[in-house]
Amino acid sequence: SAETFRKVLELNVVVPFILSKYAMKKMATPEGGRIINIGSVADQAPRLHSIPYFTSKVALRGLNRCLAVEGRHLSETTKINAEGGIVASCLVNPGNVRSAIMSEEEAARREKEEGFVEADDVGKFVANIANLPNEANALECMLMPTRMPLIGRG
Repeated sequence: SAETFRKVLELNVVVPFILSKYAMKKMATPEGGRIINIGSVADQAPRLHSIPYFTSKVALRGLNRCLAVEGRHLSETTKINAEGGIVASCLVNPGNVRSAIMSEEEAARREKEEGFVEADDVGKFVANIANLPNEANALECMLMPTRMPLIGRG
């Protein structure tokens, strides 16, 4: 429904936009900072019945790229030394992660056919990105089970 579509866009795009805008203001310091958003491999290959989710994750990828450009120029607009003040932006796109939202039947099917990455592993991956120096950025990263098909799924 249009209402579901709006709610998913609000949660997955508008909220990260608002939080990123606030974070960039707080990170407008010589030390700079890093924004990490959680996307999905779904923005590369949607599943059936996923129009709101897929669309929101594609939009989040666009937001991340714009944030990367804005963050790169933050030092210029805030009169901070060009050696600092960068706010890097990264989008982490996990594949299948176990979730209580998924039905038991779907979880069993994905376990058998595709596999899962554990939420802890996603957290460790994000922590590694968070510890990169401001001079380096992982603009977009995909973390997925090695058995998970991506292209051509349907």
